Amino acid sequence: MRFWYLFGAAIFFSILVPFMVPNYAMTIVVEALIWGLFAMSLDLLVGYTRLYSFGHVAAYGLGAYSSALLILHFNMPLPVTIFLATGVATLIAVPITWVCTRTHGVSFAMLTLAFAQLGFAILYRFKEFTGGSNGLPGITRPEGPFGLDFFQTKVGYYYMVLAILVCS
Repeated sequence: MRFWYLFGAAIFFSILVPFMVPNYAMTIVVEALIWGLFAMSLDLLVGYTRLYSFGHVAAYGLGAYSSALLILHFNMPLPVTIFLATGVATLIAVPITWVCTRTHGVSFAMLTLAFAQLGFAILYRFKEFTGGSNGLPGITRPEGPFGLDFFQTKVGYYYMVLAILVCS
């Protein structure tokens, strides 16, 4: 019973956070939620499977670049780009994962690091396509559902990231 009270209080507090913190703090809170999502996936990999990966973030980068390139070059809506970017990251990560899981221990960790560095080198090398260390400029925040400017504000962006974290 106590769990449900704490769960309800956490939901209530999460809904009220944007109205209780200043504008700059909202940026920090959103960053913390994004890192929380990454920590959950790393906990799944390290905590439950005992696979220590140094290339875990490469899938995040691949998904982010895929989504950004789809938005920039094809002007697709955000939900579609997230779905397609997940597919691209999966198509590339599955063969790499198959190769890496044939080893264990330090060999697994070093192999994942090698693939992550290979991905970094490829993205950094093709500056005209990926922007190199400068990233991809010109990505605008998408319109919300039904043409609302929900994602144009920090509060809307907070709720989107919170929903992704909760659904994960």
